[in-house]
Amino acid sequence: MTAEIVVMNGEAVALAADSAVTSQVGGLEKISTSANKLFAMSKYHPVGIMIYGNAEFMDIPWETLIKVYRTKRLPPKGYDRLEEYASDFILFLSNENIEFPEHAEDNYVGAFIIHVLSMILDGIRSRLTEAIQEGRDISATNIAQIVDEVIAGLYDEWRRSDDEYLTLAISRATMRRHSAKISEAISHMLGEYNLQSRQKRRIRELIVHVFSKGFSSSIETGVVVAGFGEKEFRPSVRSFVVEGLVENILKHVIDEQHSLSRDIGGGIVPFAQREMVYRFMEGVDPLYRSHEIGYLSTLCEDLAEKIVNHLSRYSDEEKFRMKQELVDYGSQLVAEFNNEISDFVSEQFSGPIVEAVSRLPKSELASLAEALVHLTSVKRKVSLESETVAEPIDVAVISKGDGFVWVNRKHYFEAELNPQFFLRQYKELLNE
Repeated sequence: MTAEIVVMNGEAVALAADSAVTSQVGGLEKISTSANKLFAMSKYHPVGIMIYGNAEFMDIPWETLIKVYRTKRLPPKGYDRLEEYASDFILFLSNENIEFPEHAEDNYVGAFIIHVLSMILDGIRSRLTEAIQEGRDISATNIAQIVDEVIAGLYDEWRRSDDEYLTLAISRATMRRHSAKISEAISHMLGEYNLQSRQKRRIRELIVHVFSKGFSSSIETGVVVAGFGEKEFRPSVRSFVVEGLVENILKHVIDEQHSLSRDIGGGIVPFAQREMVYRFMEGVDPLYRSHEIGYLSTLCEDLAEKIVNHLSRYSDEEKFRMKQELVDYGSQLVAEFNNEISDFVSEQFSGPIVEAVSRLPKSELASLAEALVHLTSVKRKVSLESETVAEPIDVAVISKGDGFVWVNRKHYFEAELNPQFFLRQYKELLNE
C-alpha cells in the first residue's frame, strides 16, 4: 500500500507520494522505501502522473512505461485538455507495439485465478468458524453443504452484477486458454473439500464473471494524471484504475469519484490509504462513522423487536406488520441522522478547509500535501500495523506558468557524483 495526495486550487496542483513499496517474496512480505511513484508526464508541458498499488503492469515497471511514453509517444505540442493526456496514456498501454514479457499474461491471469479462489476459501472458512462458534455439528455433510452454498452464493452475486470491464466473451476465451491453470489452482487451494464436477464447473463460470466484472486489489494499479492542457488555465485531475491486458484490450475503469474538474475552487483528494486524510478533513475516522451508523440501525431493530414483544393483544401477523413499520421508521431516522451529521461535518470541518485551500499559494499547497502524507506515515509508525507508508516523500507542484516543479525529490544516486546525468537532461531539452 501507499499514501498519495493531490491538493489543488485554481492556480496550481500539488502532488505528494511516499516511497514505500510492499512485495511478496516466497510467501513473506517485504517493505522497502525506495519506490518512485510520482513523475513528470512531459518534459515541456505542465502535467504530472502518480501511480499507486501494483508497481508493475504486465511484468514491466511503471516507471519504465511512463518514461517511454514521455519520450517516445507523447507529441511535442501536447494536448489541449488534460483528459486527452489520460486517454492517450490508456491507448499507449493497449498498444500492441509494447513487447511485454512472454509469460506476462500467464502471470496476470494466474494471479487473478488465485484471487477468485481465495474469495471462495475465505467464504468457506468464515462460515465454518461461524458454525463452530455457534456449537453446530461440523460433519463432512455439513462442510460439503457450506462449500456448495458459498460457491453458489458468489456465483449468483457476480452473475447479477451489471458492471463489465471486459466482455464475457473475451473473459471466457481468456479462461479457456488457461483452463489447465484453473484446474491446477482448484486442486491446490480447494482439494481438501473433494469438490464435485458440477462445483468445479460453477467455479470456472464464477472466475469468468469476476474477471469480466471485477478487479483484484493485489493486481490493479491506480493512475493519477494532474495538471493543465494547452488550452486550460485551471488545473484538473483524472484518475483511473488499470489491472491488465488481454487480447490488446486494457482492463481499466475511470475513477470519477477521485477526479477533480477545473471548475472547483479547491480540493484535497487522497489515494490508496486515505483514512488519516479523512480524519483531518472530517474530524473523525470513516470507520467510526460506519460503525456508528451500523450500530444505530441495529439498535432501532432491537427496539422494534422489544416493543412488539410487549404487545400481547395482537396477533402474530399484526405484530410482524407493526415491527416492520417500526424498523422502516427507524431506518428513516438513521438516514436523517446520517444526513445531518454529514451536513455538520461539511459546514464545520471539511468546508472551511477546502475554502482555505482555494486561497493557498503554491508553496503552501506543497507543504499541505507533504504534511498529509507524513501524517499517514507517522500513524503507521506508531501503530502495530505494517509500515506500508514511509518517507522520503516526493512532492511536486504544477502551475500553468512554471510547469512541473519538484519541491522534494529523492535520487538513488548522489547528484554531485553524477553531473553527466543532469548535463544529458539539459542537452536533451536544448536539442528537442
